[in-house]
Amino acid sequence: MASTYEPIASQSFSNVASVTFSGISGSFTDLVLQGYLYGVSGNGTAGFRVGNGTIDTGSNYSETELYGLGSSVGSQRQSSQAAISVGRATGVGSSDPYIVRVNLLSYSNTNVYKTFLFEMGTAGLGVIRQVGLWRSTSAIDNVRVQMGINITGILSLYGVKAA
Repeated sequence: MASTYEPIASQSFSNVASVTFSGISGSFTDLVLQGYLYGVSGNGTAGFRVGNGTIDTGSNYSETELYGLGSSVGSQRQSSQAAISVGRATGVGSSDPYIVRVNLLSYSNTNVYKTFLFEMGTAGLGVIRQVGLWRSTSAIDNVRVQMGINITGILSLYGVKAA
């Protein structure tokens, strides 16, 4: 049976505030971004942005989040944001990786807005499940994770072929 995931790019980084994947081919049905992050200093919330040609920094993003952080659980909803807030880097230390997985659905389909499914968590902090929306019908060829603080880790981008 043939694999449906094809590696596109992988980035290892140390003490950076953002990671960008650009020039993404439109030849897949979906994309998957996954990896882990280690906190370096401070606390922050990561922002997720995409674009076609350039990263969209306009108020075109929405999100709905469910979280379980230790003994607290909750949800939040935001719309017309300049980025999708994904996760919280608060408390992520050098020995406790923050595991991240983002599914970018129908990223190259120019007839629909783009939907993202986020799964994030760490043993010491908790788990977050989230759905995000980019209100644009443009195909995505750039993806940026902007941490808000300096982070070390690795992120890999995969293309999903039609099954």
